[in-house]
Amino acid sequence: VRRANGALQCWGWNADGRLGDGTFAGRDAPVDVLGFSSKPPTPLPTPTPTEGPLTGDADCDGTVDAIDAALVLQRTAALIPTLPCASLADADGNGEIDSRDAALILQLAAGLISTLPH
Repeated sequence: VRRANGALQCWGWNADGRLGDGTFAGRDAPVDVLGFSSKPPTPLPTPTPTEGPLTGDADCDGTVDAIDAALVLQRTAALIPTLPCASLADADGNGEIDSRDAALILQLAAGLISTLPH
């Protein structure tokens, strides 16, 4: 368990000394894990909005993220009738909005690619 102050704690059967508290005693309540500071976890980066239209931004919010990919997949499966920014959803530029566009959008959002082909 990571506490609000960043401390890492664990509990349980400890006959093999694997709890990380330096003992072999079983623990019924959380104990601090040795070697971890109380430094809080590093926050995940927030997508940065950009100026103007952004290819892949299917929901027109100024960022390309997993929500855009989910919307593209919902539209492809006919679960929603249209996209807020359908003209920006064609990430590969082939004139169709399909699962390939969703895959490219996810790759961009995850940092696996730096730009979209279109």
